[in-house]
Amino acid sequence: MAYAICIHCGDTKARALDACPECGFVPESVHDRAQSMVATTHNLSEAKLTAVSAALMRGEKVELPFELVLDYMDSFEGRSDFEPPPRIPGKGCGYLVLFGVLAALSLIVLVS
Repeated sequence: MAYAICIHCGDTKARALDACPECGFVPESVHDRAQSMVATTHNLSEAKLTAVSAALMRGEKVELPFELVLDYMDSFEGRSDFEPPPRIPGKGCGYLVLFGVLAALSLIVLVS
């Protein structure tokens, strides 16, 4: 299962850019976001991630792969919005629209 670690305290979290459930740290700067993206199982082995997490929990400074951090910083530069893409409505929404149309047609038939 993929996971990330907090670059502030080393605790695990589900997604890189989420707030840390332990310390509440939210990566907001471009550099913090880039480091948070690198500190995931997508970019580091579980063994390396565990070692980084343990070092952070001991209060040590850790060095993440510089090139990866730079790559993520480049991808975040100039972006002011970090909102997820809009969610596409599921099938349940279609049923709601269908029900609304049927209700409107029923009212039209009753009124006329």
